[in-house]
Amino acid sequence: MKADLWCLAKGISSGYIPLGATAVSSRVIQAFNGADPVLGTINHGYTYGAHPVAAAAALATLDIVEGENIPARAAREGKYFLDRLHAMKRFRIVGDVRGVGLMAGIELVADKATRASFPAGAPELARVHRETYKRGAMIRLSGANIILSPALTIERPQLDLLCDALEGAFAAAES
Repeated sequence: MKADLWCLAKGISSGYIPLGATAVSSRVIQAFNGADPVLGTINHGYTYGAHPVAAAAALATLDIVEGENIPARAAREGKYFLDRLHAMKRFRIVGDVRGVGLMAGIELVADKATRASFPAGAPELARVHRETYKRGAMIRLSGANIILSPALTIERPQLDLLCDALEGAFAAAES
């Protein structure tokens, strides 16, 4: 399945300058093409719309994405990353690992059998966060979930550092 609507920002200019965009599928465009010429338009304004510096940054970003084949690279490194993360299901506090490409989520659980979540403010969550940081990596906790979305240009040694830090943190939290 493919999306009919994409809301884009930050990455479209590599975060160098504010820029946003909305992209729509051909299916959506067909609906507008057959509509009233005045009412059937996509009329949306952006705070930073038509800014020449933002447009230049976006074009440079697209050149790099295409020239370095970032999507294929992200898929290849993402498979390695997810394989490493799935191996962490051996820890009793890791309930599940989900992801696509280089975006992943790790569900932390108080009870693996029932998949009961940790309560808000659980010391185990704080310990995982702190222990990961002490090992040289930063993670984002959202409740009892770790959300990982490294840069699409991340190198294998940095993926290993992140995964090693998580493994050490999980082991410490379980001790």
